Amino acid sequence: MRKLKNIIITLTLLLLSAILYTNIKISHTTKKHIYTDIASTPHYTYAMVFGTPNLSRSGGENHFFTYRMEAVMELYSAQKIDTLILSGDHQGEEYSEIREMKQYLVNKGIPESIIKTDPEGFDTYQSVKNVSEMAGGQPFLMISQKFQLRRALFIAQHHGIYSQGFATKNVTKYFGFLTSVREHFARLTMWKDLYYND
Repeated sequence: MRKLKNIIITLTLLLLSAILYTNIKISHTTKKHIYTDIASTPHYTYAMVFGTPNLSRSGGENHFFTYRMEAVMELYSAQKIDTLILSGDHQGEEYSEIREMKQYLVNKGIPESIIKTDPEGFDTYQSVKNVSEMAGGQPFLMISQKFQLRRALFIAQHHGIYSQGFATKNVTKYFGFLTSVREHFARLTMWKDLYYND
């Protein structure tokens, strides 16, 4: 019993150490590539926004979605972006992050003519690679909350993709707790994507 307890403690410490190392590595590498102010954000021909459901699991407003859409509209109004690529999960009529984002933005006045879609952005890793190809290798601006941008930018840098990020308003700790926990594990699995899925 004692041996099992020691094994559990050791594995837990290793996991926590891996999470800490990954967080420090990602934050240090990407912190200079994230903008939070519209005025200081450079102009980009291409910008992308990461997909997320428009509604929360309880059926209420998903603030991650709302804040990303608001950032897109502000950047477009400030003439910071020319072409917008929506990257997300598209499973058809029943579930489509792409459809919800595009419908929201067009209803708010974003011209449909500047919107392109990547319906195979099933995760952050795939979205970054897909959008880079769609942009023809040109630099592009990523739009999302800061926690996702850090991981996305790290992935981009690993592949030699030049991009920067615009951090949208973040949700409250109450609404974002589960997402924060999930992000820690997503960063760990990112290593597998970087070194085994290429």
